[in-house]
Amino acid sequence: VAGRYPQTAAQLNAKLGYAVTAVVAPLTYRGDVVGVLYVDRPSSKKPFTTADIQYVIASGDLVGALLAESSRKLSGAAAREGAAWMTTIRRVQAAVSAPVAGSDAFDVAVKCFPGRMRCGDFATVIHLDERRCGIVVVDGGGHGIGGIVQANAILTAVRTAVAVSEDALMDPAGMFNAMNQLLASSKARQVLPSVYVGIDMASGKLTYVNAGGMPPLLMVGAGRLVTLDQPSLVLGVDVDYVFAATRVDLPEAFRIVCYTDGLVEAASAGGEALGEQRLHDALLDRDA
Repeated sequence: VAGRYPQTAAQLNAKLGYAVTAVVAPLTYRGDVVGVLYVDRPSSKKPFTTADIQYVIASGDLVGALLAESSRKLSGAAAREGAAWMTTIRRVQAAVSAPVAGSDAFDVAVKCFPGRMRCGDFATVIHLDERRCGIVVVDGGGHGIGGIVQANAILTAVRTAVAVSEDALMDPAGMFNAMNQLLASSKARQVLPSVYVGIDMASGKLTYVNAGGMPPLLMVGAGRLVTLDQPSLVLGVDVDYVFAATRVDLPEAFRIVCYTDGLVEAASAGGEALGEQRLHDALLDRDA
């Protein structure tokens, strides 16, 4: 580094050589450069001596080690804070999760795997009677307490709408439009992917709305899998968006599989994600 400030480059005196009034040394920690130490003497024309430069380099080693150690301690503290926060989130998720039961007509299985870095997904089954039920899945992972609160608000809204109006079970577009308008106008909104599936065995119909979630998978026989892949916009993005439900004919026996992206994005020790194709392959197995 050469020069005295606020001089321009044209005003530098080349005869004085480099390192006239400033010197730069690396901040090092265990052989790695973690920063730069810069020393400036803007009022002096005297060059730094070799001893001065050695002092600066030694200072760089010392300061670099101090900064690196401080950074390590801060990272450790942040990791401990993050672990405590995740523990709290998991406890809240478990506390507000309602048990899901089957019925004489429907066998139900639900499993939630809390993530290491994020969690907050929810699923529930609403039994209207022995022939009709609804499924709701909300992906609230990664949004903290706010996401959990909104996810439960969505679940509560759907349960209430179906309880008040039985027509909402197989015609869910109206309740999704109402929820979308409320969420889109809220300053505290969290954009949470949601999936709803309504089932009426008496009419042999399935209806669904996929508001940005993973597409439900309909198993209609050994080796036969139908992806319900007509997506809608995520709730709360556009107040004027109009949701529409999609209907599908059902066989006498079937299975419907709903999940969040936490399943297909789960990675092996080598970092390879499960992926949708591998999930499909597992479900297409004749023993599935």
